[in-house]
Amino acid sequence: QTTEIYQYDLDAKNIEESRILVAEYDGFKNIYKYPTNFYRMQLMPDGRIYATSFGTGTEYFHIIEKPNLKGKACDFRQHYLKLPARNLGSMPNFPNYRLGPIDGSPCDTLGIDNVPRAWYRYEKDTTNKLKVEFTNLSFYEPKEWLWDFGDGSPNSKDTLPVHIFPKNGTYNVCLTVKNKYGSHTHCKTINFGTTATQEAENQSIVQVTPNPFRETLYVALSEIVAQPVFHLYDAAGKNVLNKLLYYGITEIDTQNLPEGLYFWTVSSKNELVSSGKVVKF
Repeated sequence: QTTEIYQYDLDAKNIEESRILVAEYDGFKNIYKYPTNFYRMQLMPDGRIYATSFGTGTEYFHIIEKPNLKGKACDFRQHYLKLPARNLGSMPNFPNYRLGPIDGSPCDTLGIDNVPRAWYRYEKDTTNKLKVEFTNLSFYEPKEWLWDFGDGSPNSKDTLPVHIFPKNGTYNVCLTVKNKYGSHTHCKTINFGTTATQEAENQSIVQVTPNPFRETLYVALSEIVAQPVFHLYDAAGKNVLNKLLYYGITEIDTQNLPEGLYFWTVSSKNELVSSGKVVKF
């Protein structure tokens, strides 16, 4: 089927009976009237599943945010990621660099133990800014997980914990993974509220170059942002340019704008992601 997405529980006694419908094509078409239905799918290193569209080709990928959650909780997002060009159903074929050694295998001539590596991503809740959902991305066959949220609360052993922090501030969240060969810890700083650290974190997501510039600006997004839009304002505060951004680098032509100081913002669903200023000469 190219209009339906089903989920199967591979640990179920009867896998066929575990089938659940998680998404139906919503009828969305690109500006060329090509449908963004469903085709190839692949699990990526960030823990998401990406899906292409079947047929002539569109510039959109679908995303499953939480593949290990059951049913609609897996959060299937249709035409969520916009590419800079149309794609004819193809999916990048990434080699799995995270397999690690096969301990005891005749092919494992180096004698390297499969020590795990800790890694994770997180997403803040849109309705409760202090609520965060964590996704484990650790590799090399970890068997135990331990989360320290940095706020004095009890540790969690879940692989997909949801945690509510007590108040605005800065927290150092650490994930430790273990198996019989060893352990590894990975920490990230998470900020709540308007702080200089938070602004620096948002700034790292968006890079606008060069500065100063002549005719072309390049806006780079280092993370997936929902419906990102670049806005440019002149020194008087007048909005002179708006541009839908792509994940990666988007080229913006400003040759029709006069020289001077400009202010820019990047928004996601009308919420500010980052801001700054540039000079055209």
